[in-house]
Amino acid sequence: MKTIHFLNPINLKNKIRLGPNGDGGYVIYNQTLKDIDVLVTYGVGWEIRFEKHFNELTGKEVLMFDPTMFGKHVLDIPYFKSLLFSGNLLESLFYVNFARKKWKELKALRQHNILFVNEGIAANRSKKYNNFKTHIEQYGLKEKRLLLKIDIEGNEYDIFEDDDIFLYFNNVVQIIIEFHDLDVHFDRFKKIIQKLKYNYEVIHVHGNNWGGQFSCIVLPEDKVVNLPKVIEMTFLRKSNISDSDIVDEKFIPPIKLDFPNNPYEPDLDFNVSQ
Repeated sequence: MKTIHFLNPINLKNKIRLGPNGDGGYVIYNQTLKDIDVLVTYGVGWEIRFEKHFNELTGKEVLMFDPTMFGKHVLDIPYFKSLLFSGNLLESLFYVNFARKKWKELKALRQHNILFVNEGIAANRSKKYNNFKTHIEQYGLKEKRLLLKIDIEGNEYDIFEDDDIFLYFNNVVQIIIEFHDLDVHFDRFKKIIQKLKYNYEVIHVHGNNWGGQFSCIVLPEDKVVNLPKVIEMTFLRKSNISDSDIVDEKFIPPIKLDFPNNPYEPDLDFNVSQ
């Protein structure tokens, strides 16, 4: 038996959307945007319009972590050689052109203080992964106020089940997390939200319609509701909430700032305030 009351966001004014009107865009609290020193994102792929939008609005530093986009270098030499040896000349040229284009893009981003890091986040260091503590220390973020965004395709559960990560959240003002496979990990998901809510309030939730929905039982009424299998959530540190921005009405997603991740399907209606 499951309940969804813990998902209830507080309803705030002065929220904005950063990034595209679709997949890759997220809603944040605008009132703290000017106070953020660095945006740290985990799991970006080549969809970086959120990061670029933040940088355009604030002029502040962006650190983008993702170990999945290419090998040790932008041009993966072993892969390139395998294409050549297999006789795929056209595909080899296409790949070289792709790598050259991406190298130029990353170089241009660095000029705007947007840095790509070819590494991911994990509870323990391994190959191209490291923990949040090391990243904080390595990039001089201990005294910086952070906006943190995490979209790592299901690995968020292992990350947040390691309590050590919370020791380095003192300067994290807002957190955006995309939680995956809630139909499988709902109990783990609930425990992580409860941990986060010691210092943060949920201020926005949105269902990612690429994932579909699953049935959930709301206690104590034993009412069956449908929830998204993938949910995007924004958390705001309690001390950064302006009382004058609190709206005294229920938050029922999707709101006007939301757009369907899959533009060819309707957005997901669900009521977390039941």
